[in-house]
This record gives sequence, C-alpha cells and structure tokens, in this order.
Amino acid sequence: MKANNLFRMAFILMASSAFAELAEWQDVSVVQQGVEKPHATMMTYPSRKAALNNARATDYKNSPWYQSLNGDWQFSWAKNPASRPMDFWKADYSTEEWKTIPVPSNWSKHGHGMPMYANSKYPFPDNPPHAPVEYNPVGSYVRTFSIPEAWKNRSTILHFEGVNSAYYVWVNGQKVGYSEGSRTPVEFDISAYLKAGENKLAVEVYRWCNGSWLEDQDFWRLAGIYRSVWLWSRDKQSRIHDYESYATLKNDYKDGRFDVTAFCTDDDAVVEFELIYADGKSVASGSSQPVDGKAKWNTEIADVKAWSAERPNLYSLVMTLK
Repeated sequence: MKANNLFRMAFILMASSAFAELAEWQDVSVVQQGVEKPHATMMTYPSRKAALNNARATDYKNSPWYQSLNGDWQFSWAKNPASRPMDFWKADYSTEEWKTIPVPSNWSKHGHGMPMYANSKYPFPDNPPHAPVEYNPVGSYVRTFSIPEAWKNRSTILHFEGVNSAYYVWVNGQKVGYSEGSRTPVEFDISAYLKAGENKLAVEVYRWCNGSWLEDQDFWRLAGIYRSVWLWSRDKQSRIHDYESYATLKNDYKDGRFDVTAFCTDDDAVVEFELIYADGKSVASGSSQPVDGKAKWNTEIADVKAWSAERPNLYSLVMTLK
C-alpha cells in the first residue's frame, strides 16, 4: 500500500514537472507575457496642427513619435519547432545568409509551406489542447532599427497589429515577451532593452499554438506577421494612456450627445477636448481636470451630422494634455 502511494506521488510530481516545463505556445495557462495593457486606437502628437494633418485616423506618419517597421525582414522557415534556428535572437547571431520576406505578409504566399483551408475539421491532428509538433511551421524574423534622438528620454513602445498565431519577441538578445492573441494588436514597452545606434529585433512565430483550438471556423489558415509593425514614443510621466467615447442620438435622431473619458497618469494636468467636423471647423470644446486618473467631458450638438452607410459623416476628437 505504501509503495503504491509512493508511486502515485512520483507520477504526480513527474506530471507537474512536465506541465511546468511546457513552452508557452503549448501551455494553456499562458496567453501573454510582458505585454502592455490594451487601449483605444490613438497616436500622440506634439501639437494640435500635427494631429489634424492626418489623412485618416490611423495614418500616423505625420507624428514625429511614430516609426514604421514595415518592409523587408530577414527570414528563416522551419517545418517544426525542433528544426528552427535556436539562437537566432542572440545579438551576435549572423543572419546574413537568410532570405528576406515582406512585413506585413503571410509566409505561405511567399513560397514557405502551403495555405490551408478548413471548415468543420481542424487542420492538424485531433489532440486537444496540444498544438502539433511534427508539422507546425516556425518563422524566424530579424530586422534592425534605430531610435531618433528626440525619443531618448521617453518610452518606446513596439506595436504589432496582428501576428498568426503565437510569437516571442527579443530586442538586442533579451527576451521582451510573448503573445498568442493572433487577431488583436499587442504592444511591448522595449525602453529597457534599447541601446544607442542600431538595435536588433527578433520575432519567432509559430503557425499553431494551444489557442488554435479556438479557431475552428470557415477560413484560410495562413501564418506570419500579417499586419503592420511599428514603434511609437510616449511621455514617461504625464500622458493620456487610454480613453472611452460614446456618441448617441436624441430628439428623434436630430441632435447628438457625446461623452468621453480620458484616462491620465497625472491628476495635476488638465485635458482639453475638441470635436471637429470634416470641414475642419470646431463644433464643441471644453476641458476637465482628472480625478483619480479620469478626465470626463460631455457635450450636445444640435442638428448633428450622424454617420450612416449612405452618408459616412465623421467627427475628429482631439485631446490635449496640459
């Protein structure tokens, strides 16, 4: 009886040890590591004029605190995790002999593996919650970048708009984090890993992970860094780090009400709000001082130009932290 109990205890310890040693892409208890808290889509600018120079809300090129990392990256493809280049993320690892691949893109459209279409059946062996290991392609990406001098005393954020399906990130040979949220943007604060001059960014992408079991639906199975990658710079101490906005209609849909909350890091600051129509004219403005990190403002607009599919009217919201 005692020997039997000892055997059971040994088995439990072995099982626990094996679970603890699972890679993140196989571990159902891990979704992300080292990521920033999600926030609403936005960009910082040094002035109101610079912010309004955008052709559209997500065109950030007019901000001096934005840098695109799109373009050709050095790339290596392996058919499974065991055959991937193990130490490519190290600062002294040479990738000069590697081919290149455009980012954003799906690697199967550039000669690496095959795109797969599936509807009601999983495209890998039925063994939940484990991701496949014999055929589970891994893409290793490398590129270099430099930080502008004006960013020196600010925080530098690395932004991935979408990577399928799981990936690790290193900067200058140091692990920054991991994520398997393939359909949502993810950000990493890489300030602590940067150095003067050229920096090395390495990304290891797994085609499938344990999260892929939640994706059995009618679509093409592709993989890679398939959406844009960019850097942006933010103030370390005083900033708006998120916001919520609500636009509703009243009085038989003739008038509008707009409510916004800016989440700030500094209660001693003041936030100015301004709503601007497509013709560039300001239609409402106001200000608020944060209380417990929240600056709130609302306004009502008579004869509001509401959005519809036939008339896609849009207003711009500019928030200025002072």
